[in-house]
Amino acid sequence: MDLPIHPLAAHLPVVLIPLSSIMLILAVAIRPLRRHLMLVGVVLIGMGAAGAFLAMQSGEQLAATVGEPEAHARWGLPTFLTATALTAVAVVWAWTTWRAGRAAPSEVDGAAGSGGSPSGAVLGAATVVLAVAATTLTILAGHSGAEEVWGGAGGSEEPDGSESAAAQEEPSAEEETAALTMDEVAQHDSADSCWTVVDDTVYDLTEWVAEHPGGEQAIEGLCGTDGTEAFEQQHGGDAQPEERLADFELGPLE
Repeated sequence: MDLPIHPLAAHLPVVLIPLSSIMLILAVAIRPLRRHLMLVGVVLIGMGAAGAFLAMQSGEQLAATVGEPEAHARWGLPTFLTATALTAVAVVWAWTTWRAGRAAPSEVDGAAGSGGSPSGAVLGAATVVLAVAATTLTILAGHSGAEEVWGGAGGSEEPDGSESAAAQEEPSAEEETAALTMDEVAQHDSADSCWTVVDDTVYDLTEWVAEHPGGEQAIEGLCGTDGTEAFEQQHGGDAQPEERLADFELGPLE
């Protein structure tokens, strides 16, 4: 449906890694909860690690189209590696605890994280440390990604659209203060030079075509036309898109 997979894939680790980390920490620290949370936590952190890998790969594909957001991209690999390490350690800890429980049923509810042995205590402590680290990295990755999206991300150093003036022909200073005509707008009807009209104001969306989270086609359909109705149907009353649109304003329509 022309939607990039990365924003969808990213929700998997963002939800599952912190959730499973909390479950594992509680399972290690609180003996009565261990039977109920241990297995579920291990399964969910495995899914979270897989989600982190999918998000990392889909992010690289999206970056090839809209540019690489460096602040966000640098957290992808550490998050995946830490979540993978947590999965491996949690599996070994859960296995050790389960075997100890089979040998002596009371041991599974023994000392916190021990699984009935010194090695179990070490594995339990490592599980807690990695759970905290994985959650922290996930928060950093998610926060930086949100900042990139709502800040008009991509790899551009000028997310507010100010660089578009150097990339294509723009009206002179005198023309910018004067009203633009619909005939002028109609001449910019492609992704290479895309002007549109919203509420009697002309906007240059050329730079935004490739960066639009909903795909290029949604913007290309507005090029050279009055896009007021389409914009209102999609974003009417939403302050964020209206503020983003204002960054590309050229002037009033005659």
